[in-house]
Amino acid sequence: GLYCIDDTLPIEGLTYFPGFLTKEEGEEVVQTLDSHPWLAEIRRRQQFYGETFYHTTRQHATLQPEGNAGALPLQPLQWVLDKIERAGVCDLTEEPLNQVLVNEYIGATGIAPHFDHFEAIGRNILTVSLVRGMYMMLRKPAAATMECKQIVQATKIFLEANSLLVMAGPARYHWRHGIPQSRLVPIPHTTPPVIERRDASWRRLSLSIRHIRQERPVASATECGRDGAWGWRAAPAGALPRGAV
Repeated sequence: GLYCIDDTLPIEGLTYFPGFLTKEEGEEVVQTLDSHPWLAEIRRRQQFYGETFYHTTRQHATLQPEGNAGALPLQPLQWVLDKIERAGVCDLTEEPLNQVLVNEYIGATGIAPHFDHFEAIGRNILTVSLVRGMYMMLRKPAAATMECKQIVQATKIFLEANSLLVMAGPARYHWRHGIPQSRLVPIPHTTPPVIERRDASWRRLSLSIRHIRQERPVASATECGRDGAWGWRAAPAGALPRGAV
């Protein structure tokens, strides 16, 4: 099951599938990713399959292209999306998965807790973890905006390699998620205890699998911000799509 550092679970809309990919399937995905070019615009190397929409660092034109320039075709990873659809892990009605965003975490690289854009990105956020397991931070602010500084609940969960995490409903719209920059990773349920050190040789790949809406908003130059702290405001609760609350 899903390891949590405290008794916060269950969280409505948060579903975890350990070993969703077999070891061989996980290795096949890694080989596929490494056979394609990587973008190195920010601290993490990235790849975009299907769509290139990226919503945290506006100042990089290659991450916010006109139309869909620069996207890699979904075809090499389509079998992963097909496996997700066959498993019926979430409701994909009207919002088929059309983007895989790959983030590479080397050493103690992380990403600040954030919401995926409420207007531009569909109601399901799926994460496949590869190569290494890692903790994900979950923080519930008093208001579902990026600006709210009052955190009413916070925890960490451990995502094993080859696992699938689904965030929908309240888990998607009420909880920010991020990856800590901690240099030590205590591996749950190990005897004797195993603690991995995130040195330069430590690598984790994360596949964020989502539906990107064609009517997504376009940012102006004034909305640029540092990675993880950009200038959008969350939609009011009454405007959230079906399944948000």
